[in-house]
Amino acid sequence: AGAYRNLQYLSDKLRWDKDIEEVDKLVLADPQTSGGLLMAVPGDKAETVAAALRAAGINGNIIGEVTASAEPLIYVERS
Repeated sequence: AGAYRNLQYLSDKLRWDKDIEEVDKLVLADPQTSGGLLMAVPGDKAETVAAALRAAGINGNIIGEVTASAEPLIYVERS
């Protein structure tokens, strides 16, 4: 039930790529997966920071970028 509420709460801010299936959406909205750390890093430092995290045994990956937008929007695509 929590995953459905999470999806409903963000529904006006989310855009899904056509390849994202319903089960993927539910996994991404699962409240049990909450609690991860998201860092905002300047683009020219992103790979250096991710590499330093990985070198320290921490799963560090670049997952996106911040761009200008007229409206709040999260676009989810498969990479």
